[in-house]
Amino acid sequence: MVGSPILSSVTLRIRSGSQKKADLIFITRSLRGKIFSGAAGRRKERLFMATWGDVKGFLINNCDAKEEKNGLMSMVISYKDGRNQLVVVCRREVNGADWIDISSPVGTLNSGTVEVALEVLSNADCGGLVKIGDTHAVRHCIPIADLSNEELVGPLGIVASVADILEERLIGGDNL
Repeated sequence: MVGSPILSSVTLRIRSGSQKKADLIFITRSLRGKIFSGAAGRRKERLFMATWGDVKGFLINNCDAKEEKNGLMSMVISYKDGRNQLVVVCRREVNGADWIDISSPVGTLNSGTVEVALEVLSNADCGGLVKIGDTHAVRHCIPIADLSNEELVGPLGIVASVADILEERLIGGDNL
């Protein structure tokens, strides 16, 4: 991710060479006074989360996440261009350790659009294409142990932005 610590942005080049710059509005809101403290020029403060409970608390307090019945956390990220993107975060166990699964739906892709999606994802900093039921999604998993706010918010924003770009370019519309 590039940009100032107060407003982060993601820019990806799609096959046609066009760009979409997605300003992560929720990051702006969550960073102002919560994660960074002190006057300009001071070193920023990093928050560390060691448990799933810490992660849930951070997402609820800083990203307007809602806890669903099945233990999932969901949030909708809104972009300046009026588009919105659903992001789901859940806990998973990998080799006895707690990890976070960040997923954002794209829609149902056919074999031709899957190839384009994989090409786009080859240029992304994180995330991979998965199929959940009939819906394709962008997913990224990270271990919780010693996870910082920056290590959570960065991938969360990238996954959402990439999924939104894929949805807009390959599905059309703004349904998820």
